[in-house]
Amino acid sequence: MNGALEPLVHWAKGPGLRILAIVLAALVVVFLSHRVTGRLVRRAEKEPLRQRERLQRAETIRRVLDKAVSIVVGAVAGTMVLRELGVDIAPLLAGVGVVGVAVGFGAQVLIRDLLAGLFILLEDQFALGDTIAVSGVSGTVEHMSLRATVLRDLDGTLHVVPNGEMRVVSNRSRGWSQLLLRVAVPYTTDLERATQILQRVAEELAADPAWQGHGLEGPSVAGVEELRANDIALLVTAKTSPGEQWAVARELRRRIVDAFGREGIELPAPTRIEVTRVLREERPTGQA
Repeated sequence: MNGALEPLVHWAKGPGLRILAIVLAALVVVFLSHRVTGRLVRRAEKEPLRQRERLQRAETIRRVLDKAVSIVVGAVAGTMVLRELGVDIAPLLAGVGVVGVAVGFGAQVLIRDLLAGLFILLEDQFALGDTIAVSGVSGTVEHMSLRATVLRDLDGTLHVVPNGEMRVVSNRSRGWSQLLLRVAVPYTTDLERATQILQRVAEELAADPAWQGHGLEGPSVAGVEELRANDIALLVTAKTSPGEQWAVARELRRRIVDAFGREGIELPAPTRIEVTRVLREERPTGQA
């Protein structure tokens, strides 16, 4: 019995012990990498300046680095384990090199996506949680990798956009957003009075403590924006926190409707035009 176990014990004291050390070292490296990137995220949380942007960027880089480190460490550790098991890895590495060259010619699109993803991270073009428009779609960034970016739009549709396909990226979540609200009034409206009411309503909303967190500042009525067929469009502008312009616009519309109702200013009603065609019955020649 002892003779049968002796080769196993010998293997466990030699290659087995080294394999265990390799696996443990790989786990430690991955663990330390996750700790370092996690510390970067926690440090970003304490930054008072541009806290949200810093936190999003740190979280994005953390996820990408964690995945990249795990793949690299796993590949290196797997190769070392195979060598300890007696597998000749030289032909394997040579085969991988040949396959790599062949795949390289056919994977130019993949390489382009990876390089584009790297530059997106380095240049901080956008981060997790940002609302962006790119390649004909828009939505909130839910996931990022070096190859592709995943967006979810307002109706819940998930879009996967390869990073190499991004030519122009419009980020709606950086710095501040601009509110552009067009209010339609009939041609019979006193424009000076309507403008004063709009300015008052916008300033009251900006001063409302319940809306301080939306970053509303500098609301103003720019004046007549457009003369349309059935009404006049007045333009209201303001700065808001990134992505808050839509919520502010909805609340501002509600208050404008209430204020116009109290002040006796009518909102233009939809115009409906009905066209009726009368077909004249043709009678045979000679009939009265």
